[in-house]
Amino acid sequence: MVKLENISFSYNKGKNVINNINLQIPSGSLFGILGHNGAGKTTMFRLITGLLKPCSGEIYLNSSKTSTTGISRRLIAYMPEFNGIYDNLTGFQNLEFRARVAKIEYADFKVNSEKILKELRLYERANEKCGY
Repeated sequence: MVKLENISFSYNKGKNVINNINLQIPSGSLFGILGHNGAGKTTMFRLITGLLKPCSGEIYLNSSKTSTTGISRRLIAYMPEFNGIYDNLTGFQNLEFRARVAKIEYADFKVNSEKILKELRLYERANEKCGY
């Protein structure tokens, strides 16, 4: 379950992008957010995944309060509009960059990324640049 209680967020002081949102998403449900450009959809997903910290309110994941360490990032998938793959980096470097942003320990990253790359049959190509 994901629960937002009185969540507000502002990129610039004085103008909230999200203002006093309350939301509960039951475990196992498929959920989507619709709205016009600038409505705060991406910001809300970034708050839920721990990429942003709310200015006020609380976010709970399975009854546990999330924190700036982003415990929810390990349990919720977020797929941005653009893929975020850097063409000038190799596949492994792209993964390493994301791990550093997420503050994942290097040893954990190395073991997990190699395992995933092997499962996806991409390990042999992990040192190739991602550009076309």
